[in-house]
Parts: sequence; C-alpha cells; structure tokens
Amino acid sequence: MHEFDYFYKDFNETIKGIQEKMDDSDTLLVNVSSGTPAMKSTLNVLSVLGEIKATCIQVAAPNKKIGEHNHPKDYELETLWELNLDNSKETFEDRTSIVKCPNLVVIKQEQNLKELIENFDYDAALKVASTSLPEWKTRNYIELLQMAKYRSLLNLKKADAIANRIGYDYSPEKSSKFRNIFEYALSLDIKRKKGEFADFIRALTPLIADIFELLVEKLTGVTLESITEISKKKNREIRIWSKNILTKSTDPKIMEIDDILVHKFDYEFDYSTISSAHLEKIIAEKAPASIADLAHKLRVQVEENVRNQPAHEIVMVDEEYIKKMSKGLDSVHIMLIIKKLLSFTEITVKENDSGWNSYEEMNSFIISQIK
Repeated sequence: MHEFDYFYKDFNETIKGIQEKMDDSDTLLVNVSSGTPAMKSTLNVLSVLGEIKATCIQVAAPNKKIGEHNHPKDYELETLWELNLDNSKETFEDRTSIVKCPNLVVIKQEQNLKELIENFDYDAALKVASTSLPEWKTRNYIELLQMAKYRSLLNLKKADAIANRIGYDYSPEKSSKFRNIFEYALSLDIKRKKGEFADFIRALTPLIADIFELLVEKLTGVTLESITEISKKKNREIRIWSKNILTKSTDPKIMEIDDILVHKFDYEFDYSTISSAHLEKIIAEKAPASIADLAHKLRVQVEENVRNQPAHEIVMVDEEYIKKMSKGLDSVHIMLIIKKLLSFTEITVKENDSGWNSYEEMNSFIISQIK
C-alpha cells in the first residue's frame, strides 16, 4: 500500500472518531503545516472535496521561514516548552492562518441546487441535497425543500406538518374554504412559468369549475350543495342537479336558478351532471358584464377551444398554439382572467396581491438558508 493510502485510512478513522464527539458549536481545526507534501495535499483536498467538516490552518515558523528540525536527539522537551516564546503573553504572536480553499464540489452542487429551486423543481433539488451534499451543509434547509415539494404536489397536509414544525408560513390564503383552490391556481401558474403548457391547459377544467361554483354562490346566495345531489355512475360518484329541490322549492333564489337553467339553453334541460356551461349561464344573468365576459372567455375560448384537443389527442402545446386556438389569449392572459375572477369571489388574496408570488418568496427564503 502507498504512503498516501496508509495516511488516508488512518486519518479518516481518526476524523470520524473526533466528529462523533462534536456538536454544532464545535469547530475542527486541522494543522496542515507538518508532514510530507503528500499529507498536506491530502488534507487540503479532503477539505475542498467536502470529505471532512474541518477548517485547515497553516502555522508559520517564528522566523517566517521553512521550519528545520535541528534539535539534538537527546533534547529536553519540557525545557524547550518552558522557554517557548509563544507561551508568554508579552511575546506571543498568532502565526496561524486559515488555508482558504473553497469547497469546489459543494459550491457547484449548491449552485445547481439554487437553479433547481428557482425553476420550481423541488424534487430534483431534494435529491441533490440528499445525495450530493453532506448532511451538515443541508440541515438548515432540507425540511424546507421537503415542504416545497409537498406543496407543489398539492399535498398540503404533509406540507403543513413540516411548516408548523419549522415555523414557516408558506400560504397567504388562510381560509380553509378557499385555500385548496388558491394553491391549485398557484400550481397551474407554476406549470405556466416552467413552460409546461400542455399540463397547464389540461389542468384548467377543475379550477374553472371551482371558480364558477364560488361565483354562483356569491351571486345567488345559494350553495350548490343545497341544490345538488350525489349520483353513482360506473362506480364513480358524480354531482348532479337535484330536480326535486329545484322544481319544488319556494325559495325565490332557488326558483330563479331553476328558471335560468330551464330557459337559457337551446335544448331541454335534463338536470344532469353539473357543468361549467350550466354555471356560466347563471353567472351571465347575475354578474356584472365585465365578470360575465371573463367567465365566457375562460369557458369558451380557453376550455372549449384550447383544452379539448390536448385532453384527447397528442399535440404539441406552446404559446403560439394557445394564442391561435383561443383567438388571441396567451397563458399570461389566461392566468390574469383566473386572478380577476377569483378576486370577485370571497377569496382573501386579490388580483394584485403579493400572495400570487408566494412561491418566489418561498424560493428566496430557501435559497437564503443555503450557506
């Protein structure tokens, strides 16, 4: 075995033994002044590559020159130590200096990490932090990355558990009624910002249905739960209009809804599965013209004209495709319509609030913890 191999093996075992006894308040200083050139190089390389959590220091000789071991073989160590000038407060001089070798591997991986976070790729960022960086470097932000990953997957229960444990509040929408819808809208906006336009378009339908439902409830003062019922179809639960309630109710609000549904379509209304088309008719009758127009654009120009083909066929979806199929609306305008319609509901985060940038704010905080 080469001298280097022996040294590396013994040193590694010694370092592991020391670090097991250390806590976060301890700093391991490694003097690289003595030893062979191979030993000195090894110590520095281990530090640069992140193999050890240590600060390498160099100690200059008193005469500022290369030290020479010219003591006689029978010198008295105790006497020399007693006469050592460094042991006197008057003559002591700190000749130590930190060997400034940046950890190149850690620096590179942390740069990759920051770029992944800025691109909202929390799963990849978490893998880099977990597999390519030492634990002592990631302890300040590893749970933040886990929280961000769960949030992006809309697993808010797990995201909340971590957020509560570490004391970080990530969601600006506090209302339990609106929070899921708001976070879903944010997740769509992330898809748009990442250029995942096909996924962005396909995922619009559930959000449009939820927004229209909130609008109808605000405009009519009637909750959809009170005028609908659950029907099972092919082992799947679907929500349908309750014909019994709508046609027999004496409540003027419910009677008005039934009248709109019956008379605003070119076909006989059959009280079937609730659709965005049904809700849009109610919005058109009850909402201000500007809101009704936005709702119509979202349902017809976006959901019908843009979404249907990518939802059923393999097509390439980009901004040009969206703009062409929607007759002038790009993804930015679609998100703007969503924000405006949500702002008209009782949701607390309004169109121009900074809450719509909460992912960017979360990213900045996580990156600030990468030190």
